[in-house]
Amino acid sequence: MGSSDRNKTVEFILSASSKADLEKVVANNGRFELRVSDFKTLMGCEWLNDVVINAYMDLICQYYLTKSRKNIDHIDSLIFERILRPGVGSSIAVELIMKHQNIFEKEFIVIPVHRCHHWCLATIDVTKKSVNYYDGLRGTQGGYFDTILSLLDTCYEHHYQGFQK
Repeated sequence: MGSSDRNKTVEFILSASSKADLEKVVANNGRFELRVSDFKTLMGCEWLNDVVINAYMDLICQYYLTKSRKNIDHIDSLIFERILRPGVGSSIAVELIMKHQNIFEKEFIVIPVHRCHHWCLATIDVTKKSVNYYDGLRGTQGGYFDTILSLLDTCYEHHYQGFQK
């Protein structure tokens, strides 16, 4: 996209106010779509939505893959949120992760975590066998370690225990 096209897109995003304009897709790379309403969350005192966070995580992963050749990936924030809730939805979310990736084939996994009023980050460093949690407001991790460790156990059983029979 040339700078003239980019400037027109930015102007459109800034001036958009109708429902139809807000739903217009302005960025699509095949892995995610960003609508005008998503970009609007980057302005002023708006709350960042999951679409923006997941798109940013995807960009970070793609950057590191091309620059450092590290096999890095992320878990979608909405899927992780489903894992946190007990019940059937949690099981389905774990199955979605296992279907699309083997966490243990990655070197590093990034997990955006939405806390009531802000975003935090959890990471799984597979090569160092460590899980970390980062909260700019210095909040407690609220059971996320247990959830991540349970996810890792389930994924390990799914991908490796079946071969030992």
